[in-house]
Amino acid sequence: FIDATYKITPKIPDMYQCLIVMVKDQQTQYFAPVMYVLMSGKTKMMYFQVLHFLLTATDFKINPRRISCDNEEALVTQIEHQFPPTKTEIGEDRVVRRLEGTDLNTCLFHLKQAWRRKCKKMGIPEWQIRIAMERGMIDLLCVLPPDELRDKGIPFVMDLLFGRITKAKQDKKMTLKEVALWRSFFIGYIGGWWLDEKRIHTWSMYNKVSSKFDLYACMYQISLIIYIYIYIFTQ
Repeated sequence: FIDATYKITPKIPDMYQCLIVMVKDQQTQYFAPVMYVLMSGKTKMMYFQVLHFLLTATDFKINPRRISCDNEEALVTQIEHQFPPTKTEIGEDRVVRRLEGTDLNTCLFHLKQAWRRKCKKMGIPEWQIRIAMERGMIDLLCVLPPDELRDKGIPFVMDLLFGRITKAKQDKKMTLKEVALWRSFFIGYIGGWWLDEKRIHTWSMYNKVSSKFDLYACMYQISLIIYIYIYIFTQ
């Protein structure tokens, strides 16, 4: 699990963020932080150097089955470069076998966080955003077939969301402006950016393992940050 934090980054000149790398120990099933990196920026070259250092520090023995991170393009690009994606092959017995590689998944928490920020930036009412962020609403896009999202998935989720918003307005119809904003979000933003073939595999959970790993890792990091704040305050 790879994620950056800003608030606890030391007030050192040119230090921008603290990147935290955590791993899950298969024997104990616990998550443990293994590396903290102070970074002066978030460029592709900087992430390349961090990940390369991680490899060299372990004598290139680290071979994660899955990596979870946020949706930052520079970080995702370098993870895919340093840890090639998983490939599969079909044997003569017609059985699909998983070859060596790393599955990359972006965290649902960070994904919805990014979507929420975009909604607020577009001027969508906060109470409508809260409805969209409820479980079983906009997050349905993560579990629907990726190849059907543009033609079927997005229209389905939009109808579902519009129905909930209309109900919350005591069956009053949505205004043309409200509909236009949501259509711009789904069709323009989601359809134009997140459905890109190079990006969709990083967040779609369709036919993938449960995202409990991502959730637990996020919860651990949040708890870690709270602990650091308490420690600093008490000192």
